[in-house]
Amino acid sequence: DHICFAIGDVSGKGVPAALFTAVTRTMLKSLINKETPLDKSMFRLNNELCQGNDACMFTTLFCGILNIRTGEIVYSNAGHNFPYVYRKDGSLEAVTSANSVALGCMEEIPYSKGKITLTKGDALILYTDGVSEAMNHLQELFTEKRLETAIRKCTGTSSQEIVTNVMNDIAAFVAGAEQSDDITLL
Repeated sequence: DHICFAIGDVSGKGVPAALFTAVTRTMLKSLINKETPLDKSMFRLNNELCQGNDACMFTTLFCGILNIRTGEIVYSNAGHNFPYVYRKDGSLEAVTSANSVALGCMEEIPYSKGKITLTKGDALILYTDGVSEAMNHLQELFTEKRLETAIRKCTGTSSQEIVTNVMNDIAAFVAGAEQSDDITLL
């Protein structure tokens, strides 16, 4: 009855970032379970990532556990971009609570958890900073404001259509400019 999901963004590029991603993903899978409160799992994950982290790498991470029967999501945000809840009635709200520092920065940092409930027709939209920081040829950023506008245009559509429409708006905005960061949208 529960689905765990996460989106993250590791500092740096190349092989070191890929390795830190793999370690983070592996530890996340081993530490997150429904018996341990999510804030405690994030605390343990952070402490594990801090050990031996001489390169000072870090990752932002939003992790949630959805109860598919009730629509309740318990979540914790480790310095990641604030997700949006897009309600069936067209309202859009940023999920700004339960936010803490990125993982791997400093040991013994407390993490918090929050709760939101989705009803039929609502969507939770998660993204990496490559979305809001996508640049056009004039070096202008796409921004969260443009992201919110793109989401609001998607009334009565499915999750897949929301992702497709937002990605199309990003592509139109950058107009062929070279991509400077990974773009992930869920």
